[in-house]
This record gives sequence, structure tokens and C-alpha cells, in this order.
Amino acid sequence: MRESFLEVPGARLRYEVRGSGPALALIGLPMTAPEFAPLADALADTYTVVTYDPRGYGRSTIEDPDQDTTPRLAADDVGRVLSTVGPGPVRVFGSSGGGVTALELVATHPDQVLTAVVHEPPTVHVLPDAAELEGVATDIRATLRAGDPEIALGAFLSFAGFTVDEALPSPPPGRDAEQTTANARRMIGHSLVPTTTYIPDLPALRAAGVRLVLGVGSDSVGTLAHRATLALADELATEVVTFPGGHTGFVDERGSGVAPEEFTHVLRGLLASTDTP
Repeated sequence: MRESFLEVPGARLRYEVRGSGPALALIGLPMTAPEFAPLADALADTYTVVTYDPRGYGRSTIEDPDQDTTPRLAADDVGRVLSTVGPGPVRVFGSSGGGVTALELVATHPDQVLTAVVHEPPTVHVLPDAAELEGVATDIRATLRAGDPEIALGAFLSFAGFTVDEALPSPPPGRDAEQTTANARRMIGHSLVPTTTYIPDLPALRAAGVRLVLGVGSDSVGTLAHRATLALADELATEVVTFPGGHTGFVDERGSGVAPEEFTHVLRGLLASTDTP
């Protein structure tokens, strides 16, 4: 694994590159590069795998800590990182908030993406109760900013339909629980509302010339992200693939009985079958 840093407007991004072969970016939000390490290691025999810490998360710094990490800003950051790795287009796997980043990357930087596998993006704008959900997200952010982080986290878990293990999975080696909690708080304070109010550019996604596959977790039925993904698939008339596990199936979900290897197997086969748009 090769660790590097990239100076971008308003931030310094940490990213990792491992393996060799065609480029594959694994992106999340609030998940950072270390959480993707097992998946990246498993795929590095076939791909040059790029992972990164979004601005303000993990070891990526941000000049203005009050700045929101919007989907457009995150997509621009990913585009800059990919440009340093080599010529595109690349394969992209984005999960959760990183799935929203991947959608925006496809819509605004289609020349950089060959295939995008988007796993459970919480694109609530396509749901019939979007206005209510966006209002709840705004209230949760206000609770955090009022100084009640534990109440805000509990409200977020209820809102998303997650277990605490999905929201705060076991920290990877070298990462303590304090950093994981800090990422979760930044997500609630500075990414939750921009993510939930994100309006996918459906015409741009349809016209991008990119193979777009949406994914849901087998254990996520009924959750916000699962519902939103199915609704987005209907809007785009695109395929939906079921991955093993829940919202964070590529991480060793405590008590789930799902090994990350099963998730990796599905993703590997999907990438191999969708290498051309």
C-alpha cells in the first residue's frame, strides 16, 4: 500500500493506492480508506485500487471545519485524486454517502468513469416522503449543533434504520474508536443534510455513457438507503444487484454472520462483467 497526500482547494486529501492493473476507486462517506482496506487488499490482485479519506474525515484535513462536504465537492475531490493516479476512465465502487459521491462523479465527470457500482446511496429525493425525511435530517443536525451528540447519533440511527454496528463498525487496525466517532459526528453535522437533500441529475446520469449498477444489502430491507436505492433504480430503469450483508457488508459486521469475502466475491464478478459501458 502506498500512502499519498494531495493538496486541493481548501483541503489536504489522504489517499492510498495498492495493487496493479486497471484502476478501481472505492469511496465512502463517512467511511474512510482504512475501513475499505480488507476489500481493497482482496481486489488488489486484479486492480490498482484507490481509496481515500474525504475532506474533514480521517487524516484528510480541511481548512474550514465548518465547511459542509457536499456531493459536488466530494466528487470534485475524487476526480482530482483519480487524475493523480493515472489516465481514466476508471471503475468506481461507492457506498452510502460515497454512493452519492459516485452518482455525482458520473453526472459531472463522466469521462473519468467506465463502470460505477453504487451501493445503497441514501438519495431520499426520489422517495415520496422526501420532504419529511429532509426535515428530519435537518432536525438531527440541529440537535448535534446544540451540543447533544449522543441524542443526535441515536436519532440518526432511527432515521436511517441502522444498527450501531453498521453506523460505527469495529475500527480497522490502526484506527481507534475515537476517530470513528469523530467521523460519525462530522457526517451528522456537515454531510447528512447535503447528502439527503441531494437531487440526482437523472438526465446527466442517463446520458453519461457509463455502466451504472445499483446495489442493496440482503439484510437492509426496509432501511432508508435500501428504499432510496430501489426508487432510484426505478427512475433510471437500471438493474439492482443484491449484496450479502447489510449497509456495511464489506466490513466485518459484528454478529451478522456475513464475511467480507462474500461481498468481495459478488463485487469482483460484477466488475468483471461490466468492464465496458
